Amino acid sequence: MDAEKKKMIFILGGFVGVLILIIAIVCIFFLFQNHTLTYTQIEDKLKSSAIKYYEDHKDLLPQDDGDEERIEASTLINEELLDSFADMTGDEDTLCSGYVVVSNVRGTYVYTPYLECGEDYKTETLAEHILKTTGEISSDYSGLYEWNGEHVFRGERPSNITYIGGKLWRIVKVDNNGEVVLIYADSIDSKDDIIAWDNRFNNETQDNSGINDYERSRVRSYLLNYYDKKFTDSMKSNIVTYDICIGKRNYDVTVFDGTAECSTTFSDPIGLLPVYDYYNVSLDTSCAPGEYSCQNYNYMSRVFSRNWWTATANTLNTYWVYQVKNGIAHAETASLVADIRPVIHLNRNFIYKGGSGTGDDPYVIE
Repeated sequence: MDAEKKKMIFILGGFVGVLILIIAIVCIFFLFQNHTLTYTQIEDKLKSSAIKYYEDHKDLLPQDDGDEERIEASTLINEELLDSFADMTGDEDTLCSGYVVVSNVRGTYVYTPYLECGEDYKTETLAEHILKTTGEISSDYSGLYEWNGEHVFRGERPSNITYIGGKLWRIVKVDNNGEVVLIYADSIDSKDDIIAWDNRFNNETQDNSGINDYERSRVRSYLLNYYDKKFTDSMKSNIVTYDICIGKRNYDVTVFDGTAECSTTFSDPIGLLPVYDYYNVSLDTSCAPGEYSCQNYNYMSRVFSRNWWTATANTLNTYWVYQVKNGIAHAETASLVADIRPVIHLNRNFIYKGGSGTGDDPYVIE
């Protein structure tokens, strides 16, 4: 091969190489130009941009426990902390909007992004998702009922199962504040979780029969210790302080609407179930105070095989507290021992992450 031909081949090869390089660069350019984010990724960007915004506007953060503030996506875009939705979705036709709710949870700031893109996507809270199942009653009538102004899981086998830290919990209801209420439903970890409601000296009985004052009880101290030790910081940020119904109830109170129990409240991040919530689970129409029939069609009676304490004391004396025993809610001396079934409330902004609440497909909490 003569020198001229070698030169031509060399030039042609170089031209082809340059052409391939240009094509590769163009492809990469268009790949990135047309790159779209998933809705979850956009929610993450909403959240991270809101965090950056409030780093420079700390005075706008919610100041007190339970308070919330909201920042619109348009503000974040104008501040150049967030790309436009068209750039993030790669779609000029679908209009998206969004905002971030910042909640003060006992001094920790929780950022919850909300995104809506036409009919394609909308961020959904766990409460909103659960409420969709209202009235979807199974063959044995178990399900979510609208009941006394709340949405209550009732019956023997409702789809209300979830897990926290590998432990089984049941969703009791979505209360009228939009908070998801959970009760611990797994096996008790140790003998330390079988305790007296209170065992202080009682002047009325002149012995250590206990005092049925929830605010100063041994059981409250136990629960706060349980909260500190059993929950991660991440989970604590999603558990809100709530008004525990600690009003006392007499045997002659026949309604289960919480009027007696919620006449007095006390705020903590963890508590016990007021006795009316146990009654309301039963679908037996003959269920009444002191009746064994309240254990019928009642998942709490079926799942919780041993005696367990409620938050509710009796008005007749200073030492009786309602304990669910053999399926009946009956007042017992506070110094007796029984299982502890902690109750927590999730932040109403807790986002639905998956699951249908069945044993095979529990709601995803963590």
